[in-house]
Amino acid sequence: MSSNNKDIPIIGNGIVIDNSLNKNFEYSIYHGCSLQRAIKCNVEWGIVFGEIISNIYSTAQTNIELNDLIRTHIMQDAHWNWFDKACVLNSDEYEWFFCDLDEVTQGVCIIFHPKKSFLQPGNVFYIEYISTAPWNRDIPGITKRFNGVGTILIKHTTRFAVENLNLMPGFNLHSLPQSNTFYEKKGMVLIKENAKDGMEFFEMPSHLAIELIND
Repeated sequence: MSSNNKDIPIIGNGIVIDNSLNKNFEYSIYHGCSLQRAIKCNVEWGIVFGEIISNIYSTAQTNIELNDLIRTHIMQDAHWNWFDKACVLNSDEYEWFFCDLDEVTQGVCIIFHPKKSFLQPGNVFYIEYISTAPWNRDIPGITKRFNGVGTILIKHTTRFAVENLNLMPGFNLHSLPQSNTFYEKKGMVLIKENAKDGMEFFEMPSHLAIELIND
């Protein structure tokens, strides 16, 4: 869906706990490709990513240790440029979703549709990119602010795809190595023959997608 307007529609909301304040916050899910939001993510996330990477560089003794630290700190997507993606991935086959809390974007998900399901006949959607803000990750030295932002995005994205895109419940994706365990815990099925560029391919079965939507 192409929509570069400043204001894009809210398609869902809910409540999460701010770990640092022990306080409830309402989140909102925005739908649409927004250049303004993409730039905002680059700036706000980039500052924190830069601080973390600077700390990693100061402690690493070798390039091997540096790469290990980056993987350990869940930073394999730190180089993603959301503005560049918004300039390219904005045709009708793509849908963008932003999760906002406390007036700041906490996570982004971009999907492509339709995509063949490898578990059953029919079409699902494919997650091109999904990422959470650096302060919502388990990184030493940083208090993780909000839990479950990635799951929240997937839940609302799946509901939108079923209700508005006439797709079957479910989705597939290629996972960054840092995220393999996350998707395995979600019950996603590993399809080894579809791996590419060092990334495993997973698909969410229909019955688990329905459970996620209704949770």
